[in-house]
Amino acid sequence: MTEDSGTGIAHEAPAFGEDDYHLVMSILPPEQAKERLFNPVDDHGEFTDEVPDFAGRNVIETNKDVIKNLKERGLLVKQETINHSYPHCPRTKEPIIYRAMESRFVKEKELTAKTLPLAEQINFVPEQIKTRFTN
Repeated sequence: MTEDSGTGIAHEAPAFGEDDYHLVMSILPPEQAKERLFNPVDDHGEFTDEVPDFAGRNVIETNKDVIKNLKERGLLVKQETINHSYPHCPRTKEPIIYRAMESRFVKEKELTAKTLPLAEQINFVPEQIKTRFTN
């Protein structure tokens, strides 16, 4: 945000955006930061029971109903449409929902001596995946 753009008001959703996540993690003690990772969205992009009015529903498909709910409860200050780019899956073309989740990474460089020779024994489908794997 710059002085000549935006409203000067911003929300932070550390469980749903990389910049938000890093900001919250940098200013709060670790135990408080983890508490701020309210993440009521499951692996299928649907609201969990933590959002009872919309549990089991896709978060993107629920936008209009969430806005309606906020209006009915007198909690919506302003509604407008702002066009901006949004990430989509290159394969399915579906919108991508960023959300914090635990991840594990393998130190592949340390395993290359073992894995590279084994690539010849694997039937990759599609076959071009083998090139990505061996490169």
